[in-house]
Amino acid sequence: MNALAITDISVFQNEPTVLDLRLAEVLGYERPAKIRDIIKRNEAELLRYGEVFSTVEKTSPHENGIFPTVGKNAPSGDGVGAAKAQTGRKRGRPGVEYHLNEAQALLICMKSDAPKAIEARHEVIMVFLAWRRGELGSVMPTSDPVVDLELIKAAPLAARVDALRVAARLYGRPRARLLWEVFGLPPVPVLPEPAENAEARAVLAAILDHRAEGNALVMPIRSWLAEAAIGLAEADDILARHGLRLYDLDGAEGFLVANSHHGVDHLVGAKWSQGKARDMLRTLPGARAGIKTMFGARQHRATWLPARYYEDEAVTVNPPLALRQ
Repeated sequence: MNALAITDISVFQNEPTVLDLRLAEVLGYERPAKIRDIIKRNEAELLRYGEVFSTVEKTSPHENGIFPTVGKNAPSGDGVGAAKAQTGRKRGRPGVEYHLNEAQALLICMKSDAPKAIEARHEVIMVFLAWRRGELGSVMPTSDPVVDLELIKAAPLAARVDALRVAARLYGRPRARLLWEVFGLPPVPVLPEPAENAEARAVLAAILDHRAEGNALVMPIRSWLAEAAIGLAEADDILARHGLRLYDLDGAEGFLVANSHHGVDHLVGAKWSQGKARDMLRTLPGARAGIKTMFGARQHRATWLPARYYEDEAVTVNPPLALRQ
C-alpha cells in the first residue's frame, strides 16, 4: 500500500479533500468499496463538518464531469441519501465516489474497524497539514511514521492551530494541551481555581478513579470518559452502566453523573443513594444540577461537571506518535 501523499488531495469549492477509495486503501481494506457503507451510515455526523462532495465514478473514457449529489447542491434532498439511487451500480452505469475533507476523513477513520486506522489518521493529519503549507510530493514515509516536530514548529500559526484541533478531536484535549508547548505556541496564563470542598473532591475521586473493565482493558472511569470523547463506542456503554455520560452544556464540554443510578451507588456507596454525596458534588466549581437526559434506556436527572475534572489525569489508549518518543 502506497502512503497517502499530497498528490491525493483534490479541491472542491476551495476545500481540500481525499477520495473515499484512496482512503480505504490507506486504511487497509481488502474491499475498498466497503468504506462507502461507513459513509452512508454516518451521514448526519459527516455533514456536521461540511458538505460531502461526490462525483460520478468514471467507467469509460467517455464519461466525464462532476456531479454534486450530496449537501446543499444535491439535485434532490440533502446528505448522502441523495446519492443512493446512483450507488446501486448496473452494467454500464457509473457509481458515486465521495470526496472527504480533513475532518470527515478523520471521522471515517475513527468509525472504521480497519487494521490500519491509527496509521491512516496520522497520514491524513500530516498530508492535509502539508497541503496547507503548500508542500509538494509525498509527505508520508512508507513505514513507521514519525511526527517531524521541527517542520510543524516552522508552519504558519493557523496550520499549527488546525493541527491542535485535530489532535483534540482524536486524542482529547489533555493531549492537545501538551502539544501546545511542543508546537512552539505562546504560554497561556493559568487562572486561579476557586476553592473546593475537600469532601466534594473525595466524592469525585471515588467516581473517576474507579477502575472499570471493558472487553480488553481495565481503566479508571476518567480514562473511559477520555476514550468516549475521541469516539470509542465501547466507552459509551461502560459509562452508561455506571450512570455517567458525556454531555455538552451551553457549548461547554463536560459529563453527567446520574442522581439516582445503581451504577453510581456502586461507585460511591450508601452516601450517594442517601443524597449526601450528591449534594457535595454539586458544590464543585462549574457544577450544574437538575439536567434531565437518558442513561442507557432510562431517563434520569443528573449533575453536570466540566470536562476539566476528568481530563487532566486521564490517559487514552492511543496517544499521538509525538508523545510516544
